[in-house]
Amino acid sequence: MSDKEDHGLLRDSVAKFLGARYDIERRREIAASEAGWSRDIWREMAELGLFAAAIPAEAGGFAQGIEEALVVMEEFGRRLVVEPFSETAIVAGTLIAKLGTAAQRSDLLPPIMAGDAIWALAHEEGYANGADDVRTVAIPEGEEYRIDGAKAVAAAAGWADRLLVSARIGAAGDGALALFIVDPQAAGVGIERYRTLDGRGAADISLSGVLVPAGALLGAGGDACAALGDAVDFAVAAQCAEALGIMSVLNAATVEYAKVRQQFGQPIGRFQALQHRLVDMYVAESEARGMAATLPALFGMANRRSAAVSAAKVQIAEAGRLIAEEAIQIHGGMGMTQELSIGDYAKRMIALTMQHGDVRAHLDRFVALEMEAA
Repeated sequence: MSDKEDHGLLRDSVAKFLGARYDIERRREIAASEAGWSRDIWREMAELGLFAAAIPAEAGGFAQGIEEALVVMEEFGRRLVVEPFSETAIVAGTLIAKLGTAAQRSDLLPPIMAGDAIWALAHEEGYANGADDVRTVAIPEGEEYRIDGAKAVAAAAGWADRLLVSARIGAAGDGALALFIVDPQAAGVGIERYRTLDGRGAADISLSGVLVPAGALLGAGGDACAALGDAVDFAVAAQCAEALGIMSVLNAATVEYAKVRQQFGQPIGRFQALQHRLVDMYVAESEARGMAATLPALFGMANRRSAAVSAAKVQIAEAGRLIAEEAIQIHGGMGMTQELSIGDYAKRMIALTMQHGDVRAHLDRFVALEMEAA
């Protein structure tokens, strides 16, 4: 069986599962619950093997690249899945697979693939800082490290069983960037949970004299910047796939609405000005799909991956914003009511344009990388 056929079967499996278990009303119920996500849905995802789709085959999963995870994420976008798949399987899974020792990989990755563990990356420290501007410090103290610092807007951190916390080793805060496995219930860890625009969970984290054993250092030491870059690029590519799923739903819903909404005795879809707007939405999605289609091949090229990811983020974020805004305007006031799901999809799209760097940040990165390569 070809990779294309395998991916088609995976897509069909995810779509069938979500179609039966995850309509918009169920999604709203889950997002509004105290937990903010469904452990039952999480376990069923594990039974389908979805977490293993993001873990490389050499680390025990069945991913041959990033395509399997992108297939899953596009279907998740169609249903606005809130469970922290990307944070756990893609970001944490990538970091553990790339940085972890053999013992850490064998200990930590199977529970992720089995759906027995929720992970979150606690890395960014505020909007004013760059992605690698980490002021959190980890000071060696005998057989332990003492971690002090703070993290901002850590997606899914309020749900996590374990955190991956970035810190500079040494009291001066100018040592190698490393990742530490931290129990969110440990003494000295403060977590301020809240809901984001799209109804998901995030948290600000304070770390005050948090003691972790030497074995909590992910890997054998050394700079974690490259692995963090790989994981974040993978997460951004996954967001691009999720955005495609959202765009397809918004476009289909808007076309259908234009067929049935009557004005001046005829469907509004017959008005030429509106037809032009619908075409613009369709073209925006098509261009976004074309850009996303280049990612799996370019992702394997270390010298082109980051530039390709940033270019895709810019193109897809701008296309997604256009489609979301047009969908709401064409639906009128109904677009933001609970009666329709348009508003739910638009909010998630807006959130995607900001997470892991907004359009301006990725445009700046793309330009810098292209100038460096020239």
